[in-house]
Amino acid sequence: MRNFTTWLESKDIFGFEKDFQKKEQDKKTIKETPVEVFSVEKMMNYLLEMKLPGKNPSMRFTNQIQWGENVGAVRVKMGTTLQMHIDKLSTDLEGNPTWVTKKFYQINRGGYGGYEKSVGQELFGEIQKIDKKQLDAPKNEYKELPNLVIGIASQLRRLAHDIFVFEGIKRVNDKNFIIKLGLRGGGVEARDHQKVLQNLTDVSFNEKTGKIRVMNYCVKSKVGKDEWNLFPADQDWYFMPTQDKNEIVDVVNTNLKWY
Repeated sequence: MRNFTTWLESKDIFGFEKDFQKKEQDKKTIKETPVEVFSVEKMMNYLLEMKLPGKNPSMRFTNQIQWGENVGAVRVKMGTTLQMHIDKLSTDLEGNPTWVTKKFYQINRGGYGGYEKSVGQELFGEIQKIDKKQLDAPKNEYKELPNLVIGIASQLRRLAHDIFVFEGIKRVNDKNFIIKLGLRGGGVEARDHQKVLQNLTDVSFNEKTGKIRVMNYCVKSKVGKDEWNLFPADQDWYFMPTQDKNEIVDVVNTNLKWY
């Protein structure tokens, strides 16, 4: 069986292809039946039963479960397109509570259901590892920002969805860089009848708060129009300078790999 990361990034339902193929073949010998969809709700209900040392789970919203109340708390947050964030609560240099993103997964809901508990168990294993890790901390200096940007850009060039074309990195200043991706064929029409022309990943470091911020958003235009507009960020993550660079790179690139 493959690891949990592969499950969540796979085009099948969490990496059980062989089991599903055999199950599908067996079903076809009897009769054609509808595919059972994986239930995120069942998985979340399972997680609500799981406890961390000294931290009980609570569901703040239908898409969010949190373990603990204070610094060091951990949460799982589900996005509208089944994007899963695992965050840990820290504070910045100004004392503001900050949810620091540790993991990011894209769930594929299609396929066979019935494995919600198994996936929940694997996910909770990741949550336990994050809970045990040392708390990430802010700093008033972060010299590695250019290297972080290059790391993100390099991975995007290799792993981003093939609709994207790498267009370069714009330096706004020493603390702010923008990674630009164009779209093949002059753009792609979005669900809101807007045409996506460009995808931007804005990476910045704030010396006052000591936090790294990464936003991903699109430049869109109305179909058939020449005008264009910046749209609200699709993703808005906070990281800390003490985090492993590869951990940050993985979060950002998983988002655009399964865009």
